Amino acid sequence: MKNCLISKISLEEGTKTSLLILIKHEKIEFQYSPFGFLIHGEIDEYYNLINIVRDKNVEMLENFFGICIEDIIEYISKDIEISSTYGIRKKIKNSLVYKQLSPCYFSTEALSFLTKINPENKNFTSGYNMFMHHLKQKDSEDYKKEDKKYLIDEAIIAYSVCHISDDRNMFKLLDINITFEKEIKELFYLLSNLQQLNTILLPNHKINTIQNNECFLLEYYQNNINVLLTHMQNKVNLFPYNEYNSEIIKEIRNYKLNNLK
Repeated sequence: MKNCLISKISLEEGTKTSLLILIKHEKIEFQYSPFGFLIHGEIDEYYNLINIVRDKNVEMLENFFGICIEDIIEYISKDIEISSTYGIRKKIKNSLVYKQLSPCYFSTEALSFLTKINPENKNFTSGYNMFMHHLKQKDSEDYKKEDKKYLIDEAIIAYSVCHISDDRNMFKLLDINITFEKEIKELFYLLSNLQQLNTILLPNHKINTIQNNECFLLEYYQNNINVLLTHMQNKVNLFPYNEYNSEIIKEIRNYKLNNLK
């Protein structure tokens, strides 16, 4: 069974579904970063993602791992070891990265609803604009100069949504450039809103472990806040509690009850 990270509603057969591949942090438990952008499809009777929309992101992931997107998702969804009898070990590229991946599911309808009730927020706008400013520099003459190239690459990582080591960072490993502007904006927006909703980015199989566990959440932030702040360069507010955010949470809960059946 798959559940939407936002609504917590079960994703039944025929549900329009968006999947985000996550990669584990090398040091922090229950800390994940995106690896690639949202993948769109629908759930079948066996809870597999089918009718996947083929786009630049899908092609990029297939090129990086050397297998089709259906196989990428199937094996990480079932938590199958790469050394299994499925023969994936012989075909897959970048297997060390692949072994750290897990899937995270969203109702596409819930994502659309989130866009309607909270179209912009300060965390999203400032971080996204700074990131895109540096990413666009990759097409400039300065990027051909070795010293400038290093500074631009470091700035891209500093403002990215992936606060993780270089050997697991999608913006270091994948061929992402300015042509992915739409996908980047979509991802930044999603993660910024998850933060406002106090929702930790987790793969599906981890959600039930900590769902509604306030003691865990408190311990999680207390144990990891220093590491997180270092990775995030003090640019992200980890505890965005205010009246406006409470209203968003209330709207989401109402939407779950009335719209997502």
